[in-house]
Amino acid sequence: FMADHDIAPWSDMPVYVPETDETKGFSSASVEKAVASGLTFRTLSETVQETYEWRSKSGEKLKAGLSTEREAELLELLWNERD
Repeated sequence: FMADHDIAPWSDMPVYVPETDETKGFSSASVEKAVASGLTFRTLSETVQETYEWRSKSGEKLKAGLSTEREAELLELLWNERD
């Protein structure tokens, strides 16, 4: 879907890295040692809430990502393609 609709990795969709021979394994590093040493994880809802609060306080405008209009267009396409 991303490639078919010209969604660019990193700029249109930050942290989206399609798997290719070059990027294979990019996000699949083991965290086993860190967990064994005490690493813990937050819930998704807590992560989203705290990230939102942190970004809201910074006052800095984000420079990457889809426009609201483009996101709505893509969500509509995705919704319609599921049938």
